[in-house]
Amino acid sequence: MLAIVACLYERRVELAYEGKRFWDVQRWMLYSDEALPGINGGTVSKLGLTPINGTQRTGYYLQYKNVATKTDPLSSARAAISVDPDSANFSSQIDALATFYTDNFVFTNLLTPMDNVNNVAAQIKFNPNYYIMGLQTSILTQNNWLQANGWMERRNRWNLQLSRIDLMSKQ
Repeated sequence: MLAIVACLYERRVELAYEGKRFWDVQRWMLYSDEALPGINGGTVSKLGLTPINGTQRTGYYLQYKNVATKTDPLSSARAAISVDPDSANFSSQIDALATFYTDNFVFTNLLTPMDNVNNVAAQIKFNPNYYIMGLQTSILTQNNWLQANGWMERRNRWNLQLSRIDLMSKQ
């Protein structure tokens, strides 16, 4: 189970800035813990995770600890830092870089929430019916081997009902 959680974390980091995170979360059904018909328990509880629904996106920015000036006060300190993964003292170089950031910067919360409505943080709400997406009719009709059991009949019945409602509203 720990390996799956580690994989999901890696995917979260890796796909976040590639525009694929939304689809990955949807594929893994991580928004809520509601079970699909015929299945006991949702994906989230089976993986031991917390559902994304009800949470909010957060963000921070790095803020310089001292008063900023027109000149770069860190130019000499920054020039002294070099990180080379092939170096024999790579570990101490990483430690020096971490010390540089710890000494000069602090994580600061955003002034306004990332997703907000009237400056109030908006909670994530993904409905379970969003997990299911139908295929376009043009895709269904291109493949003779694809059997969409009753899809076209249901769609035609729905269109007929909609046209009846439309006719009734015009009377």
